Amino acid sequence: LSLAACVAVPMSATVFTASAEDTTITITKKDDATHSYGAWQIFKAGEGGSVSKDGANYVISNVVWGDGIDQSKLTGGVLAKIQAITDDGGETPFADLTEAKDIANALGKYSTTDNTVAKAFADAIAGALKDEANFKAESSNVITITEGDEGYYLVQDTAAISGEGAKTRYILQVAGGETLTPTAKSSYPTVDKKILENVKEVSWEGKDGSVLTNPYTEKFNDVGDFSIAEDITFRLYGTMPDTLADYDHYYYKFTDTFTEGTFKILDTNTDETVDANDFTVTIDGKKIDPSCYTLTLTKNEAATKDTGFTLEFMDILAATSSEKKVDVSSTSKVMVEYHAALTADAVIGLNGQENEVDLEYSNNPNNEGDGKKKPEDTGKTPKETVIAFTYELDVTKYLGDESTTAEASGAKQAKFKLYRGSDANKEYATVSKDGKITGWVKDENSASEVGTGADGTFKFVGLDDGTYFLTETVVPSGYNKMADKKFTITATTVNDQKYKEAGGHTAASDVLTALKLDKENGNVNAGTVSMKITNEKGAVLPSTGGIGTTLFYLGGGALVAVAGVMLITKKRMTKE
Repeated sequence: LSLAACVAVPMSATVFTASAEDTTITITKKDDATHSYGAWQIFKAGEGGSVSKDGANYVISNVVWGDGIDQSKLTGGVLAKIQAITDDGGETPFADLTEAKDIANALGKYSTTDNTVAKAFADAIAGALKDEANFKAESSNVITITEGDEGYYLVQDTAAISGEGAKTRYILQVAGGETLTPTAKSSYPTVDKKILENVKEVSWEGKDGSVLTNPYTEKFNDVGDFSIAEDITFRLYGTMPDTLADYDHYYYKFTDTFTEGTFKILDTNTDETVDANDFTVTIDGKKIDPSCYTLTLTKNEAATKDTGFTLEFMDILAATSSEKKVDVSSTSKVMVEYHAALTADAVIGLNGQENEVDLEYSNNPNNEGDGKKKPEDTGKTPKETVIAFTYELDVTKYLGDESTTAEASGAKQAKFKLYRGSDANKEYATVSKDGKITGWVKDENSASEVGTGADGTFKFVGLDDGTYFLTETVVPSGYNKMADKKFTITATTVNDQKYKEAGGHTAASDVLTALKLDKENGNVNAGTVSMKITNEKGAVLPSTGGIGTTLFYLGGGALVAVAGVMLITKKRMTKE
């Protein structure tokens, strides 16, 4: 509320009649939203009175209620609210007052800008305004009050604003034939989202090209790459409006969304269900009790896959931590942390998995609600987006040379396990039947064994960038075991999306400027690495002993037997 001039009814003063010109009220906005303003005349000069200039101030004599006041609303309860207003000293300046001139005279004693009495008076008298403003500015911040309609006016937004912003606090101004330039008392919060990348550190670049300090914790970026089923930490960051003190209640709601089924929100407290206890909410580092907000998980139509969640404060000003009320101010920072994992539905390579948030907030300090339900007037920030990528390894197993491949079953099938990490800290992959990663285990015996299929091919789907090893666990008959094969997936991403310069996020295809894989046969768009591996045949070597001499003995014995038969047969023939 900007009180640019005070109202007074002096007992005696030297005054000058206001200039006989139109009054132009040009409101300086503090946001980029489109506003439609209206001005209601609260007080005017009655019969024999005038609006005059006394030095720097205007004086209205013979004050009566203005043409913007509905008398039935005034006597229907608004007067009682005005009479109940107290100042900073606990006094009630309007107690028992009913006449416009007496109320104006009492109001004029509070001449400082943004004083509590002026604010309370504006809030109360707004309940007695007529449905239509005396003067309007449709989709404009300039109101012109015509000559002859001088008086004391209340200015406010008359319609829902379009764009990011908030409605203006009531402005009180004396229209006396001059140009007035009050500043709109409005402000709105902002929201941001980050994803914890386990390897890459973002480079923050300012508009002037200078390198900035990461305003968040190390490795919290806008872009990251991960394995399927890997625990990913997400954080939402919200600010408060500069004008928070104008509100007694403040609505605050995060809406987090992602493509159906590409992420699964994780149960971190192992109670077998995802609930508010799996989320960490803090204000200025103080953990907020889950009873202060409502967490609602969103699912697809069949209620089988996650699509996001909402986290809603009906009144964030009433938030408590360890049963103590938190002092929420215009400089407070709200943080929401949760964990999720990529699922088997995740897209490999481009375009990745977008995960976005927006913030809905109270945007009308003149109609803020009661803090128990959502107020009528709210605004919404643009969406802030993070993106997660994952990759694939495609392998073809050859036998001897690239003319023969391993087979899908039998003696010519090969089988493999995938691991990562050092010898002292190996992790082995578990996979589904279609080769998609389901997790990582320390015990090699619990790891999945993947066999070659048609044309000797097999794959591991849903890998982070990094270094891996293939170990052959079943060797095709007649071939030597392959030495463990090392390979690396390297992806180059723009992890900050240059959001400071762009003012927001763009489509994934624009964000990921280059997805570079270090294998010659890597498919940039598909996010796959292709690999060929070969088994060499076992060598045939000479041996000693065994049945080699036995064959000669058997052959010699047979010859002796044949010779004996022939000798006996010959003698019989001779005798005969």
